[in-house]
Amino acid sequence: MESYPRSVVIDDLQGRVAVTRAKGTDVVVEAVTANLDQAPVHLSGKLLALGTPDLVVDARLSGNGVDLAHVRELLPALRGVDMAGLIDMDLDVYLPSAAPEGTRLTGRLAVHDVAIRLPGSGVRVKTGESEFILSGNAVMFQRLPLQLNDHAMEVSGHLANPLAPDVHLVVTLPVLDLDRLIPEDEKRAPETRASRQSERTGAESGKTRLPFLARQ
Repeated sequence: MESYPRSVVIDDLQGRVAVTRAKGTDVVVEAVTANLDQAPVHLSGKLLALGTPDLVVDARLSGNGVDLAHVRELLPALRGVDMAGLIDMDLDVYLPSAAPEGTRLTGRLAVHDVAIRLPGSGVRVKTGESEFILSGNAVMFQRLPLQLNDHAMEVSGHLANPLAPDVHLVVTLPVLDLDRLIPEDEKRAPETRASRQSERTGAESGKTRLPFLARQ
């Protein structure tokens, strides 16, 4: 079966799906398995009040070797992000749209050779083999190898509470090279803004220094 978008192919789809409609649409998924472009995925759970602001996702999701590029195509919020690499996941997801502070992700997420480029910036992030442990609204990781704009580093720590972030990180860099860490475009932009501000300030200062007769 080919899904929308057409670049993502889902085949060998098996399981049970029940749909009921009241104020919204409720979908109950029982032991659904499929191949997402040949990567096996498993899904069980509920999508309640689908199509309303009160959508609740309560599900268990697992998969191996899932291509991030295909995940991006299935999630409109990620369409502008350039990403590649593979992920393994075994997650319990609870997402109440009307109360995002109650979102909970629990389980394990492993990444393999992931590369991400953020839209509208020169920021590029790469990582090799890494594992994240998710517990409610927190994520923990140990010795995460990163390349930020080709600058190698290793990061350990945890992130919690996305709405009021609690961040604890230990970053180890063998060499700190700001020329490689900060993209050239990002470095030039502040200089350009500062130059323009200086020109405006100089022009205004020049006006105030004109002799009285010249200002008439």
